[in-house]
Amino acid sequence: MNREELLKHFKYFNQEDTPPTKIDATKRIWWEGERELYELCANNFFWLRLTDSFIAAEKRKELSGKLIDKSIPEVQRIIIFFLDIWHGKHFSYDSLDEINNY
Repeated sequence: MNREELLKHFKYFNQEDTPPTKIDATKRIWWEGERELYELCANNFFWLRLTDSFIAAEKRKELSGKLIDKSIPEVQRIIIFFLDIWHGKHFSYDSLDEINNY
């Protein structure tokens, strides 16, 4: 997936240099995560590896919540998968349901 196509699936990031001032702290975190994914996907190989990791985790039944909700398009679930991993690496969760509110 190229970055321009990926942008269509983001909720917050739209190629701005800085986060919009009118979003709250939680949405700002998701904006930062989407921006990070956008930058990483300059190399299409990253998206392919991310997709492979998502599919492998799905097959091993390691996912839950929105990540297994088939009514959500797979591209969106892969973005949520990335954001969940990214968020857990950089920020502690106040609530484990936080990713389900994305």
